[in-house]
Amino acid sequence: IFLVYLSITRVLTQPLDFIVKNLGNITPGQTDRITCPNGHSEDEIGNLTHDINHLLKSMEDTLNSERELKTMLEDKVVTRTAQLSNINDKLQREVIVRKHEVSVRKQTEKALIESEMRARSLLNATNESVVRFNKNGKIIDLNDTYAKQYGKTSKELIGRTIWSLFPD
Repeated sequence: IFLVYLSITRVLTQPLDFIVKNLGNITPGQTDRITCPNGHSEDEIGNLTHDINHLLKSMEDTLNSERELKTMLEDKVVTRTAQLSNINDKLQREVIVRKHEVSVRKQTEKALIESEMRARSLLNATNESVVRFNKNGKIIDLNDTYAKQYGKTSKELIGRTIWSLFPD
């Protein structure tokens, strides 16, 4: 009985050992598959060999698809990175231009304020009454001498019409 058992075990395990040994020798990208052990092309061992080869082919196809997708993705990353780099360069140049414009604007505003202060100082330095009206006759600027002449402050008179200064 033991010999029959050993004989049956050997008949069953030898083809499986052959398949396992072949599986251990397969390397990535290898195109040849596991060969079916002699005399087993039509039985369960043959079917198992066929299924393993089919699975290996499917895995290889999946790996190839993943490689293609990885390459496509890497190409897209390179392209998008270049686009973003160009956009970043443009934005940096734009920031420099805007900073310069802001600097010029601040200098211009400062010069305008200083000029207005000098003009106001000159306007108030004279003892003569000075007033400016817009085309509608409203007071838009005056000196302190003019305001004192009417017993008012400059703030009280700006915006009033010339006619409002002379009661009926």
